[in-house]
Amino acid sequence: MRMQVHLGQALLPGNRTALYRSSDGPCLVFATAAGKVLVHNPHEASTHSSRSQPHLNINKQITALAAGPLLPQCPERDVLLIGTPNFLQAYDIQQNRDLFFKDVPDGVSCVIVGRTGSASSPLAIVGGSCSVQGFDSSGQEVFWSVTGGSVTALALADIDEDGRNELLVG
Repeated sequence: MRMQVHLGQALLPGNRTALYRSSDGPCLVFATAAGKVLVHNPHEASTHSSRSQPHLNINKQITALAAGPLLPQCPERDVLLIGTPNFLQAYDIQQNRDLFFKDVPDGVSCVIVGRTGSASSPLAIVGGSCSVQGFDSSGQEVFWSVTGGSVTALALADIDEDGRNELLVG
């Protein structure tokens, strides 16, 4: 099945697209070359032209984008995570509010949401120049590790089948 969407904006390749779960159903989220994040809700497509597409003005280069259930009290609601060369922003689209801005000196080259190890709550896990950081839903850094080089990929998987996710870093 092939789908075409005309957004009227130049989109960025790579880690700059995400699938977001809204109350209406799944939505696509894209970063643009102009430093915006577009939210395409196919369930409301007829109500928005390409010019009035819901968007966030980040006004900075967007280096990573992800969405996932970061709020432990609302596991059915996704939070949008936006990475730039020097900060991470967590944004609640349904509530139309920022959850936190976090300075990330090593930059944000990739980001994922999930539980790792014995963490009781989901984390926003960020890969940067030479480190991996994990932030809780309030923006507190609860995990940090140094790496031997730039982090370009992150994944969570239960490799040893113990019922807990391990963090895979590439």
